[in-house]
Amino acid sequence: MGDAEEIPFSEVKEKVQKTTAEIIETHLNKKVYHARDAQNWTYAVSEGVIKALSDINKNFKYMVTCVIMQKNDSGLNMASTCYWNSDVDGCCTVKWENSSILCIVNVFGVGL
Repeated sequence: MGDAEEIPFSEVKEKVQKTTAEIIETHLNKKVYHARDAQNWTYAVSEGVIKALSDINKNFKYMVTCVIMQKNDSGLNMASTCYWNSDVDGCCTVKWENSSILCIVNVFGVGL
């Protein structure tokens, strides 16, 4: 482990959620859902979040999933599970929406 102090994900979770929400807002604010654009938006949000999070705390490997879908009456069920050190590792989910887009980003932080 070296000299690096082991910081639990819970200590950076609020900052991770805020940063993720800001990245989503930057990429999707005032956009209207179009299927042809959703894949590019998904990639841009995911990459933006990863790049921003790497500056928050270098003691974690981050994994990001992003779902962008048209906001309508269809259902969406998602689940994830991890086997990790719950004292250090963690995850959070950020949901963002406007009148036509629903975006859900999951961020997993695994301590190095």
